[in-house]
Formats: sequence, structure tokens, C-alpha cells
Amino acid sequence: MLVFSGEEEVRKPDAEIYRRALARLGVEPEQSVFVDDVLANIEAAQALGMHGIHFAPGIDVRTELNKLGVVTS
Repeated sequence: MLVFSGEEEVRKPDAEIYRRALARLGVEPEQSVFVDDVLANIEAAQALGMHGIHFAPGIDVRTELNKLGVVTS
């Protein structure tokens, strides 16, 4: 599932873009993880109840997902 902000005409960190993605996935915010390299976008997702991982140099996203209990392969 992909949600393109350009097609939606709503851009991060506007909460509506996250709501649309959640609706299309059929999940509640607390059931989701948002990964981004822009801290403001992470904070906006977290304000809705989503888990957030700030992708930055030295961050192992798989390790961070495992900390949240997300199974990765």
C-alpha cells in the first residue's frame, strides 16, 4: 500500500496524510510504525498515536522495530 502526498495533495507533517494511510491499511495508530528521516514528521505521527522511528545515521531500523515487538525477516 502506498500513499503519495503529491497525489493526495496533503503533505507531511499534516495529520491528514497519516490518517489516510492508516485508513487504507485498516489499522489503528498504535498498530503502526512510521519511519522517516525528518523529526517533525515523526513527532506528527506520534501525536496521532503512531509509533515513530527517526531514521538517522547509525540507527538500525530493524533493531528499533524489534524493540517495538515488530517481527522482521
